Amino acid sequence: MKKTIHLGAAVLMGTALAGCPATAPVTPGFTPAPTVTTTQVGDRFLGIAAAGGQLYCGCANYVDLFDTATNLRGKRVEVEGGTPGPVRTFIDRREVLVQDEARGELRVLDAAATAPTPQTVGVTLQTLPVGKGTGRLSLGDDNQTVASSAGQDRKVVSFFFTDDRGKAPARTEWEVGAPAADGQARPLDWKNSKLLTVDFSTNALKLFDGANLTGKTLTTLQTVGPVGLGTDVGKAVITKGASEGVATVAIAIDKGKDALVLVDLATGKVSTLTGLGKGARQLLVDPDNGRAFVGMYDSDEVAVVDYRTQTVITRVPVAHHPMNLSVAPPTEGEIWVGGEDGALTVLDAKTNNVTVRNTLAIGKGDHHMTFWGTKGYVSNQADGTLNTIERVNFRVPH
Repeated sequence: MKKTIHLGAAVLMGTALAGCPATAPVTPGFTPAPTVTTTQVGDRFLGIAAAGGQLYCGCANYVDLFDTATNLRGKRVEVEGGTPGPVRTFIDRREVLVQDEARGELRVLDAAATAPTPQTVGVTLQTLPVGKGTGRLSLGDDNQTVASSAGQDRKVVSFFFTDDRGKAPARTEWEVGAPAADGQARPLDWKNSKLLTVDFSTNALKLFDGANLTGKTLTTLQTVGPVGLGTDVGKAVITKGASEGVATVAIAIDKGKDALVLVDLATGKVSTLTGLGKGARQLLVDPDNGRAFVGMYDSDEVAVVDYRTQTVITRVPVAHHPMNLSVAPPTEGEIWVGGEDGALTVLDAKTNNVTVRNTLAIGKGDHHMTFWGTKGYVSNQADGTLNTIERVNFRVPH
């Protein structure tokens, strides 16, 4: 079942979308209405990723594929007896990773990036053992490295893939410490062969790399929240045409203090930023601009932090109960914030004067986001629906 909702100009705010075609006809004083298409997907809609012209949607016991050009449902990849969790894609958008939380498996799917056919779309190239339970995936920017955590495991597993992702990758197991007593997903971030995660036995924020295989404790959190590595893109390491910034700052949300904790990896200095709002839950790191965005669930705000100077830039009102934040490429500084009760706030964060560009009606629940071409996709877990948003219609009066 599909329905198309045309949202009027009354819900649009902000400035012109970067990259808006100069020849596009725009009537002065009129805002074209973004088109939001809603598709019923299924129960336990947990993750999405776009690759090879296909949108991969992980639901209970299967992954559905949709054609990004037509929004039509195509082939289904069965995950019999399992539960798809995180769904991610490499930055070259050739293969898709699906973590099966029930079986403790990581599937590598062929995304058929060129001329997809019914014979090749959705083929499982290989299945790799990982931990069981609620999972998280973190992919490096080098097109080769992946880290996986699971809610019932003491270990985080990382993989180093070759160009042929049908071949078994090199595997490393990191003994990171006790999982959470309630089985919640272990937060992690993987950048430039450095792993940042949490040992739930002590709530220690720990950094692992080739020199610290047993992990180095950076600080201790009162209540564990999401973590991230801030990188310096000016010190990028270039490998096979891809680049990764050098990790310079460890970042973590301390839910117990409604605070953002930053650890300088060169000096070990720990800074704790408070006054961000209430209900710190979500973290988004934007290395291109040296920013950290913190979703404040209870005060309906996003706090914007410059992690290089460790200062709070601003606090911006957003959709009610922000549940997920995402950078929306290729437009610099465009940040999407999904609200639990059914609204999407689009922020323009190119400068320190962060503003709301748009507010759109979407589905309800926790959200995952991905992008392909001119379209953005938002999953709505409570509704079991998928929103497709045509981004070229984000124009406002010139």
